[in-house]
Amino acid sequence: MPSSKLSTILLRFSFFVFLLSSCAPTPTPSAPTLPPPVTSTPLPPTPDTPTPVPSTPDTSPPTPDSIPFGDTDILTLAQKDRLNQIAQAFVSSTQEEALAKAEKIGFVQYADPSNMCGPLSIAQLRDAGLLDRYVDPHDFWLMRPDTNAETIRKTFPEDRFEHFLFKQSTAEFDFIKFPLKAGDFIYLYSGKNGTFEHILTVTRVDEAGRAYTVTNLNTQPYPNYYYVIREVMLYDPAQPGVGQFYDWTNESKNNWIGLTGYGGFELWRFKTPVQDFSSAELNLADALDSIFADAGGQWHSLILDLEAGRVVHSRLSADAVHTASVIKVPVAMLLFKSLEAKNIPPEELPAYLASHGNGFLLSEALHDMLVDSDEKATEDLLEYIRFSGFNISSTLAKWGAPNVNVYRRTAPLSEIAHLFAGLYQGDFIEPQAREMLLDWMSEYSPNDDTRLGVLRSLLPVDGKLYNKRGSITDGRLVIGDAAIVTWDSRAYVILIFGYPGGETPTDDLKLVAAIEQSALAFWEFAK
Repeated sequence: MPSSKLSTILLRFSFFVFLLSSCAPTPTPSAPTLPPPVTSTPLPPTPDTPTPVPSTPDTSPPTPDSIPFGDTDILTLAQKDRLNQIAQAFVSSTQEEALAKAEKIGFVQYADPSNMCGPLSIAQLRDAGLLDRYVDPHDFWLMRPDTNAETIRKTFPEDRFEHFLFKQSTAEFDFIKFPLKAGDFIYLYSGKNGTFEHILTVTRVDEAGRAYTVTNLNTQPYPNYYYVIREVMLYDPAQPGVGQFYDWTNESKNNWIGLTGYGGFELWRFKTPVQDFSSAELNLADALDSIFADAGGQWHSLILDLEAGRVVHSRLSADAVHTASVIKVPVAMLLFKSLEAKNIPPEELPAYLASHGNGFLLSEALHDMLVDSDEKATEDLLEYIRFSGFNISSTLAKWGAPNVNVYRRTAPLSEIAHLFAGLYQGDFIEPQAREMLLDWMSEYSPNDDTRLGVLRSLLPVDGKLYNKRGSITDGRLVIGDAAIVTWDSRAYVILIFGYPGGETPTDDLKLVAAIEQSALAFWEFAK
């Protein structure tokens, strides 16, 4: 073997061993089926043609020609301008400046610009107000879609984002047929010839259709790696082969700096309008943050304005959490839906509930579960639903709550709120069943003046509070409340849950007090 060729191979090997990637460790070709440590992550196999995710087994994977996309962007002009301005603020011409930006994002204790691409990309979307303000950039440090599926699910829920997986190298992909849009979140796969994987956000697209990103880049070969943060053009539709996507797949040009994109890319794209919060809503969020910080623990919360069709407040509401007894409301909805599937006439429903069951009466079990929070009644009703052959998971998915688990009692608060909203608005069960369920939720029982119940004394005469508390203090700590609050022509869904964890210790009394303070803060906002 010629010495020059051997030298090239040895240098290439050294590059693979020592190069610190911008995002994720360099994939190794050996043992791709074994679960490797974080420091050596092989690429999963991807299809040979672009495939929107999730793909269906009965259809052929579409190509860019067959993938529909709108001519207009979902993001408003103001939102796109805000994203660009936020991104430009991260630009750093020196490694020292880039390090300062990495430390400011705070995604890990010893932040470094060499592996900040995930946190940088997610911080751009978050700080532009396009994602939940509570999204943690740390979750995207060395993030991989295949091993961090839950992070992807809660950050880019399928009801709000499109998801595509493409196998073609970015150098071969037709971005004229499938142009990128501002706000697109992209994961680049290195492929066999690549040396690192990378995450980026498309931060702007100009009038000529050229797509740009602000990202961290290595500018010097080993061993003198030098990372900066630059705005780079990804591609120019008028000049095929020009742009960062092509530079990252140009072995002759960037062999010693880094190569990626050979293995294709995954893309998450906004598919529904992004709500901008009002100043009053932002002030409410600040007030709730302060209350939660004083109480200690970890908090998840959500407030919906049903009449305005707005999310008033959302704090980590897409995370799947333990909902304790609040899950009993969806259980009751499922029970009524299972009876509906049996073609029980609505006018006969009260009599049917009072005369049917399995060693118990449905009417009594429903009352005991919803009003007294009886656990035996809950178990009996779940078994009754399951024994009837009713498909619980399919029904929840059709209702838009696929991640609600009534057996484990876990769910994203966003999906519980969606079920509460649909219940109140008459979307999921028959009117008579809805009325009965709401009556049980509004029936007064001991301690109903606590937690969100402090709102009872503040509501006008026509006001109503339909709620279900959730509590676990034995073995684990869960304190929460979920309510539909109505007065005049207004209606809100409020869910607030506190758990131990975080930097400040807490207890059940502090969590209850914080929920009550939060309810009063909401009232100051809404009254």
